[in-house]
Amino acid sequence: MDQHLLGEYDCRRDDRGRLRLPSEIVNRHSEDDGNFVLRKGLDDCLVLFPMKAWERESQRINTLDDMIPDERRFRRMFFQNSKGVKLDGNKRVQIPSNLADRAGIDRDVVILGVGDRYEIWDKAKHASQVGGGDEFSELASKIFGSRSAAR
Repeated sequence: MDQHLLGEYDCRRDDRGRLRLPSEIVNRHSEDDGNFVLRKGLDDCLVLFPMKAWERESQRINTLDDMIPDERRFRRMFFQNSKGVKLDGNKRVQIPSNLADRAGIDRDVVILGVGDRYEIWDKAKHASQVGGGDEFSELASKIFGSRSAAR
Protein backbone atom coordinates (compact mmCIF):
# COMPACT_ATOMS: atom_id res chain seq x y z
CA MET A 1 0.00 0.00 0.00
CA ASP A 2 2.68 2.55 0.92
CA GLN A 3 4.50 2.09 -2.39
CA HIS A 4 2.22 4.51 -4.22
CA LEU A 5 2.36 7.77 -2.34
CA LEU A 6 1.45 10.55 -4.73
CA GLY A 7 0.47 14.18 -4.81
CA GLU A 8 1.50 17.61 -3.71
CA TYR A 9 0.15 19.37 -0.63
CA ASP A 10 0.65 22.98 0.46
CA CYS A 11 1.00 23.24 4.23
CA ARG A 12 2.31 25.59 6.88
CA ARG A 13 4.43 25.14 10.01
CA ASP A 14 3.10 26.95 13.04
CA ASP A 15 5.12 29.14 15.40
CA ARG A 16 6.13 26.10 17.45
CA GLY A 17 7.48 24.19 14.44
CA ARG A 18 4.52 21.84 14.14
CA LEU A 19 3.22 20.79 10.75
CA ARG A 20 -0.37 19.66 10.31
CA LEU A 21 -0.46 16.77 7.87
CA PRO A 22 -3.29 16.63 5.34
CA SER A 23 -6.11 14.23 6.26
CA GLU A 24 -5.38 12.15 3.17
CA ILE A 25 -1.88 11.39 4.48
CA VAL A 26 -3.03 10.77 8.06
CA ASN A 27 -5.82 8.43 6.96
CA ARG A 28 -3.56 6.48 4.63
CA HIS A 29 -1.22 5.60 7.50
CA SER A 30 -3.69 4.99 10.32
CA GLU A 31 -2.26 1.48 10.90
CA ASP A 32 1.00 3.10 12.10
CA ASP A 33 -0.77 4.80 15.05
CA GLY A 34 0.56 8.19 13.98
CA ASN A 35 4.21 7.13 14.03
CA PHE A 36 6.61 8.29 11.32
CA VAL A 37 10.32 8.86 10.98
CA LEU A 38 11.57 12.24 9.79
CA ARG A 39 15.07 12.69 8.41
CA LYS A 40 17.16 15.10 6.38
CA GLY A 41 16.91 14.18 2.72
CA LEU A 42 19.75 14.03 0.23
CA ASP A 43 18.48 17.24 -1.34
CA ASP A 44 17.38 20.39 0.50
CA CYS A 45 14.29 18.74 1.93
CA LEU A 46 13.14 16.52 4.77
CA VAL A 47 11.86 13.02 4.21
CA LEU A 48 8.89 11.69 6.17
CA PHE A 49 8.80 7.90 6.22
CA PRO A 50 5.73 5.85 7.07
CA MET A 51 6.92 3.10 9.42
CA LYS A 52 6.92 0.26 6.86
CA ALA A 53 9.01 2.32 4.46
CA TRP A 54 11.35 3.32 7.30
CA GLU A 55 11.85 -0.32 8.27
CA ARG A 56 12.85 -1.20 4.70
CA GLU A 57 15.16 1.82 4.40
CA SER A 58 16.87 1.31 7.74
CA GLN A 59 17.40 -2.40 6.98
CA ARG A 60 19.10 -1.40 3.74
CA ILE A 61 21.37 1.07 5.58
CA ASN A 62 22.15 -1.52 8.26
CA THR A 63 23.70 -3.75 5.59
CA LEU A 64 26.57 -1.26 5.20
CA ASP A 65 29.92 -2.52 6.41
CA ASP A 66 31.31 -0.80 9.53
CA MET A 67 34.83 -1.82 8.48
CA ILE A 68 34.63 0.46 5.44
CA PRO A 69 35.12 4.08 6.59
CA ASP A 70 32.79 5.74 4.02
CA GLU A 71 30.00 3.25 4.72
CA ARG A 72 30.43 3.65 8.47
CA ARG A 73 30.37 7.45 8.16
CA PHE A 74 27.31 7.41 5.87
CA ARG A 75 25.43 5.11 8.24
CA ARG A 76 26.24 7.36 11.18
CA MET A 77 25.12 10.48 9.31
CA PHE A 78 21.95 8.77 8.10
CA PHE A 79 20.75 7.83 11.56
CA GLN A 80 22.06 10.99 13.24
CA ASN A 81 19.80 13.07 10.98
CA SER A 82 16.71 10.93 11.69
CA LYS A 83 14.04 11.39 14.34
CA GLY A 84 10.93 9.44 15.29
CA VAL A 85 7.86 11.69 15.27
CA LYS A 86 4.28 11.04 16.33
CA LEU A 87 1.11 12.80 15.31
CA ASP A 88 -0.50 14.78 18.09
CA GLY A 89 -4.28 15.01 18.58
CA ASN A 90 -4.50 17.70 15.89
CA LYS A 91 -2.74 15.67 13.17
CA ARG A 92 0.52 17.61 13.59
CA VAL A 93 4.11 16.44 13.71
CA GLN A 94 6.86 18.40 15.39
CA ILE A 95 9.67 19.26 13.00
CA PRO A 96 12.80 19.59 15.12
CA SER A 97 14.54 22.92 14.54
CA ASN A 98 17.88 21.28 13.73
CA LEU A 99 16.31 19.30 10.87
CA ALA A 100 14.30 22.30 9.64
CA ASP A 101 17.46 24.42 9.65
CA ARG A 102 19.49 21.80 7.75
CA ALA A 103 16.82 21.62 5.06
CA GLY A 104 16.20 25.39 4.98
CA ILE A 105 12.53 24.94 5.86
CA ASP A 106 10.67 27.98 7.12
CA ARG A 107 6.88 28.34 7.49
CA ASP A 108 5.34 27.56 4.11
CA VAL A 109 6.06 24.03 2.96
CA VAL A 110 5.12 21.63 0.20
CA ILE A 111 4.70 17.93 0.93
CA LEU A 112 5.27 15.61 -2.02
CA GLY A 113 4.27 11.95 -2.18
CA VAL A 114 7.35 10.25 -3.67
CA GLY A 115 6.73 6.52 -4.06
CA ASP A 116 7.11 5.06 -0.57
CA ARG A 117 7.82 8.29 1.35
CA TYR A 118 7.02 11.99 1.52
CA GLU A 119 9.38 14.88 0.90
CA ILE A 120 8.85 18.11 2.84
CA TRP A 121 10.23 21.16 1.05
CA ASP A 122 10.36 24.82 1.89
CA LYS A 123 7.81 26.22 -0.55
CA ALA A 124 10.16 28.81 -2.11
CA LYS A 125 12.95 26.23 -2.50
CA HIS A 126 10.59 23.76 -4.09
CA ALA A 127 9.36 26.37 -6.56
CA SER A 128 12.95 27.07 -7.63
CA GLN A 129 13.66 23.32 -8.02
CA VAL A 130 10.61 22.44 -10.09
CA GLY A 131 11.43 22.32 -13.74
CA GLY A 132 8.95 22.83 -16.49
CA GLY A 133 7.70 20.19 -18.87
CA ASP A 134 10.85 20.53 -20.98
CA GLU A 135 13.11 19.59 -18.06
CA PHE A 136 10.93 16.59 -17.20
CA SER A 137 11.03 15.48 -20.82
CA GLU A 138 14.82 15.89 -20.97
CA LEU A 139 15.32 13.89 -17.77
CA ALA A 140 13.01 11.13 -19.01
CA SER A 141 14.95 10.92 -22.26
CA LYS A 142 18.29 10.94 -20.46
CA ILE A 143 17.32 8.28 -17.91
CA PHE A 144 15.05 6.00 -19.90
CA GLY A 145 16.42 6.67 -23.38
CA SER A 146 19.74 5.10 -22.47
CA ARG A 147 17.96 2.04 -21.08
CA SER A 148 15.97 1.58 -24.29
CA ALA A 149 19.15 1.74 -26.40
CA ALA A 150 20.72 -1.03 -24.33
CA ARG A 151 17.90 -3.45 -25.13
